[in-house]
Amino acid sequence: MQKAFAIAGFSFSLWELAALVVSSNSFPHSWSVLADFSTLVTETIFWKDLSITLWIALLGFLVGTVAALTIGISIGLSREAELASRGTLNFVRVIPSVVLLPLLIASIGSSARTAVILSAFVVTFTFVIYVVRGIADT
Repeated sequence: MQKAFAIAGFSFSLWELAALVVSSNSFPHSWSVLADFSTLVTETIFWKDLSITLWIALLGFLVGTVAALTIGISIGLSREAELASRGTLNFVRVIPSVVLLPLLIASIGSSARTAVILSAFVVTFTFVIYVVRGIADT
């Protein structure tokens, strides 16, 4: 616990030092950000937007998990399917989601659906590897 307080204190000290060196318009002071945050959390729109974001993340996680279990079990039960898909899965799994975001926005627009698809994609290809490995280990 002491280490966490020391790290937090050091971080705020660096933040304040940076705010003194750089213009406060570009890099605000920590106390200014904390004051704005304390004002923000008292507004109902903040909690409404936060709940929407959490629901979108949960939905993307659930969709990705169901897809990963379906794909992973199908691949894991067949040695040929595992060998045929290993390269593709490893390639797709390491694509950063930041790269896919402009493609999704350009193709389907910026909406909650885009966020669900992106989070489901990330979850799917991460979990498929674990499901296939889990089946192979049993």
